[in-house]
Amino acid sequence: MSPDDNTMNGYPASVRVVRGEPAEALQAVVDRATTEAFEAGYQTGREEAAAGAHTALAAAIAAAAEDAVADVESQREACARTAGQLAVEIARVLLRREIKAGNYDLSKIVRESLVASEAGRGICRIHLNPADAESLSGEAYRAGTEIVPDPAVRAGDARIETARGTIVRSMDAALAAIAERIEEAA
Repeated sequence: MSPDDNTMNGYPASVRVVRGEPAEALQAVVDRATTEAFEAGYQTGREEAAAGAHTALAAAIAAAAEDAVADVESQREACARTAGQLAVEIARVLLRREIKAGNYDLSKIVRESLVASEAGRGICRIHLNPADAESLSGEAYRAGTEIVPDPAVRAGDARIETARGTIVRSMDAALAAIAERIEEAA
């Protein structure tokens, strides 16, 4: 090979070896290759970082959206429960007001309770608030039925004792059952 052959001594074809200066020529090639490799690597790194940042940003947005949906659902459930509780409390206030004003059919409540007791013609003791017992004093019920004034019973409520057991008709219990159904539906 001739001294001017660029493949001499294993140098790449882009290296032009000048007599007496092979180290400087090789250093120039190494410097240029290093610069090109650095720039290529830098550009690749920037592209990968940008792609990674977009992926991370997309993941963060997706996680935030999932959290927001979960929060909305939680708030919807809480709102439904609160609305149900408010409705029951309003009903409680209105019922107590109507009971206090005497705007309810206590006789019907007692008769329905007697039917629900399935006591038939057996002896029944109906415990009522004293004011309610007074209001039913003129009502005729089946033989063996006794109205008992009981200060422990709230107005509008009734406790019926029969040979088969005791039935309690309570506005508060009825409202609690309604509240439970509303909460289950929510």
